[in-house]
Amino acid sequence: MTMIRLISTDTTMRKGIKLDLRFAQSHCISPPVHQCRSVTSQLSVVRFWLNAECLPVYIVLMATRAKLARLISSKVVFQGRVFNVVSDQVEEPDGVKVRREIIRHPGSIVVLALDDADSRHGPLLLLERQYRYAADARLWELPAGRIDPGEDHLSAAKRELLEETGFTARKWQRALSLYSSPGFLDEVMHVFLARGLVKGKAQPEEDERIKVRFFPLKQVVKMALSGKIYDGKTLASVFWLEKKLLR
Repeated sequence: MTMIRLISTDTTMRKGIKLDLRFAQSHCISPPVHQCRSVTSQLSVVRFWLNAECLPVYIVLMATRAKLARLISSKVVFQGRVFNVVSDQVEEPDGVKVRREIIRHPGSIVVLALDDADSRHGPLLLLERQYRYAADARLWELPAGRIDPGEDHLSAAKRELLEETGFTARKWQRALSLYSSPGFLDEVMHVFLARGLVKGKAQPEEDERIKVRFFPLKQVVKMALSGKIYDGKTLASVFWLEKKLLR
């Protein structure tokens, strides 16, 4: 199956891999696609035209990776608001047959919100402090949140930063992606670096009680190394940023 994502109209054509394009009505294309003016058998970006105003729209085609394991049977054992749990009987590489209980999660984003304007302490990083019931502790974390259905990664990052902290950013850069706990959870966390911060009003959800504070990046690294930060996504992202900026 091919995933479809709308991007800006100034994208240039570039070579890719052979894909079968499967269309469904897309939430982000209105009016619907009328006809394809430029498609080849090998491409990763396809240009289409909207049937109303004949405006060019570029669609990124992302092929799903072939599965390494063979699924024998699957059963949904829990369906929740945030994730589902499935029990899969599979044959893994090297002939291993086993039943796996897996949490299926839509994925999430993490934001490194950096204030690198003039500061005698160096770049400042925005952290949140909030109570986490699963850990039964108040944790220092980076802004983060779940990707909503149909939402692209960057839009989710911008939304979460605004909702949780009140900040927007002029510059965005994709940093890294990581599995949070691949032994039983398929969630992928996509980390973005946000710069050129502009302060606004936070829009937290009803059950969120979040305090935000800027720290010098060097101090955040010390907090991570001393055990004051033990949230995994924050640790991985902070060490990535340290490597990028301080070394």
